[in-house]
Amino acid sequence: MTAEELVPGRHGSALFLSRHGSEVVALLRELAQPTVRSVPKFVVDEEAVRTIESIRSGWTLRNVASTRKITPAMAAHHIETALKAGMTVNRDTLVPDELYADVVEFMRTHRFAKLRHVREHLTQDVEMVVLRLALAFARRELFNEGVE
Repeated sequence: MTAEELVPGRHGSALFLSRHGSEVVALLRELAQPTVRSVPKFVVDEEAVRTIESIRSGWTLRNVASTRKITPAMAAHHIETALKAGMTVNRDTLVPDELYADVVEFMRTHRFAKLRHVREHLTQDVEMVVLRLALAFARRELFNEGVE
């Protein structure tokens, strides 16, 4: 697109386009360029690392919390922080496959959805801590795909 292709009335007034048309086109071109994204910087404290290290194959969130002697909500928080920091966490039995698939599919079309939006979308009743984990894993997967 060039400044001459901008239509007065549709893209701004004729006076605005005559003064700023080239800047508008330059900005549109800049926005169309792909941006390089980096993983956000999250600090994982020692407690979160211990929680991640305590996860065993076949364990649920409750097993992890019980082993660490913390609440399931705190264990979920530790896992969520680790995912945001880029650590690898095995999702095996922490989040059921069916729930995870539903959350990922919803997040593909509603990328800024919050936890309550996902909960309203689901037809099944799910514990909030498990749903929070499913959302964290889904966001991580979509980020790695370049969708978020």
